[in-house]
Amino acid sequence: MIRWDTAITGSNMEKGLYHLHVRQTVECRIDRLPTILNNLEIPVFSTVDHKANAVSIGLGMKVAWVVSFGNPATGTPLMRQSPETAVELPLKISARKSIAGMFLSWSDPTWIAERFDADPDSETIAKMCKIFETIIRKMLETY
Repeated sequence: MIRWDTAITGSNMEKGLYHLHVRQTVECRIDRLPTILNNLEIPVFSTVDHKANAVSIGLGMKVAWVVSFGNPATGTPLMRQSPETAVELPLKISARKSIAGMFLSWSDPTWIAERFDADPDSETIAKMCKIFETIIRKMLETY
């Protein structure tokens, strides 16, 4: 399995989530994601702008986005093995601003499998790890 703390320099895992500090703005990074997913032929299911939603009801908050995406051919075998994994699917990437800076965050597929007693060494989990590695690397490329 991919170990993100070595595969993607600067990432660390906490509570099943990887967090990667990024130098550019969240908006700059998250704007790349739909194009990257489209080029990889991975459907985008939703994009949520939490800050805009908060502002719409008169509340303020720092920038925070969540994009959900996936491929039913990849996720369905995992849900068939362990139906509870549906709470974690489709896959998601969060882009947010905090006091410490800008971060990308995502759930570790291996942690998802282990959390729901699915096989963490399955081909499905390996594919999900590879998908995240490819997406994150492309999001970090400089244009």
